[in-house]
Amino acid sequence: MSDTEEYEKTFPVFPYMKDIPFMSYEQFADAVSEARNRILEVDRFLISPKGNGGGILEWEISDRIPVGRFDTDFQGIHLECFLHRKPGKRLYIMLNGANSERETRFSRWSYFSFCEGSVLCIADPMLKMYESLMLGWYYGKEELNLRRVVADFVKELAGSMGVPGEDIVFVGSSGGGAATFECASYITGSRVVAINPQIVLEEYYYAQEFSRITGNNLRTDLYGHRNNALYYIRRHPHNPYLIIANLRSSKDMEQIGNVKELLQIDLRYGLNRYDNLIIWLYDADVSPALNPHEAQEYYCIWFFIEYLLNHADGLRSQAMQDSFDCMYRLVNEFWHDHWYQKRLQKEMSHSWAELLKRVVGTDREVVLFGGGTMAGRILNEALDVQDSNFLRIRYIIDNDAARAGKEWCGCTVKHPSEMESWDRLYVLIATDRFASEIRRQLEDLGLTYKKDFIYGTDLI
Repeated sequence: MSDTEEYEKTFPVFPYMKDIPFMSYEQFADAVSEARNRILEVDRFLISPKGNGGGILEWEISDRIPVGRFDTDFQGIHLECFLHRKPGKRLYIMLNGANSERETRFSRWSYFSFCEGSVLCIADPMLKMYESLMLGWYYGKEELNLRRVVADFVKELAGSMGVPGEDIVFVGSSGGGAATFECASYITGSRVVAINPQIVLEEYYYAQEFSRITGNNLRTDLYGHRNNALYYIRRHPHNPYLIIANLRSSKDMEQIGNVKELLQIDLRYGLNRYDNLIIWLYDADVSPALNPHEAQEYYCIWFFIEYLLNHADGLRSQAMQDSFDCMYRLVNEFWHDHWYQKRLQKEMSHSWAELLKRVVGTDREVVLFGGGTMAGRILNEALDVQDSNFLRIRYIIDNDAARAGKEWCGCTVKHPSEMESWDRLYVLIATDRFASEIRRQLEDLGLTYKKDFIYGTDLI
């Protein structure tokens, strides 16, 4: 296999983004965007109940393997799942962490577009067993170990798909990460990717609330070691573990400290290899604007996670480890910059939000002019319209008459001719490409920059 083929196999973004010819500016930019979107854009209908590909199944694995979203009863436990089959040797098991909403959530389900194999998401049954529970760790109760149920289910499904144990990867962050260690212990050779996981459950802030709701005592587990992942890390050398933690998250580093103390190891920034365990410490400085626990990987970082999965054995040699150390410290800097920009964006949005409140006042209606990518960013990132919409934005104005009456990011699209009173509006120009034309259009209507309108770029 050539170096190019190796990189394309390891980093799936490469084949999507190569050999894009430059012919004209507009063609070139659009072609690059289209290529990137092939791996990033997914249809959310796939995980909606209406997009159910498998339905509610009596689990007969020999009959058929469901694809899409499906529910099934397995060993007396109701499991909500999503499966995307894909050529490739691996099967990724995505486990979810906390969920404050009652709607079922599948963490990292969209990764199927660039993962090196099939993706199976299994929602935590605990969140349906206990209505007020927000974090369940796939725990179960006294004589019911849900992690064992999940592992047995995965073994049956993987066996029917011809996926051996060493090609099964359990992936989870936070509470989902906590469950990965035990789930993997039941499948020899299966791997763990745990991002900001809880290691010793009783030390986590939610432990007391969990015990109150479920009746489980996290100090003692008479039927196993569900409350402490250290047991599996130490006693199951046949399972490779990759633990990834944000050094800026004190509560996550306290959990890493448990591993450090148990194994009596020294840790440093970047990659740390100890037998079957790799600890990757990164730096996402997002406080106080964001929660550092939630500053986790994004799609570019996932490619390097898979690269580690593919080449972990190479880290046993000093020369390879030195090479990896250099590369992953560089990756860490990209990771740090990504979240630094997110923090600045959040801080700036808060500042602009307060400014806009003062500028707009209470008697003016805020509208966006332009319904493209920038509009989506302003609505979803800068102004948190989906969550709060404190400016009560209801409309997007667009000169394209064909878009009138349609919905965009929860707002109705209107043509300028439909607006009755411009002096009652405060306009955010939400486009770069047509910003100058729209400004002239607004000034012709008697509106003044900053008094009556601003550019979206002023916000983001």
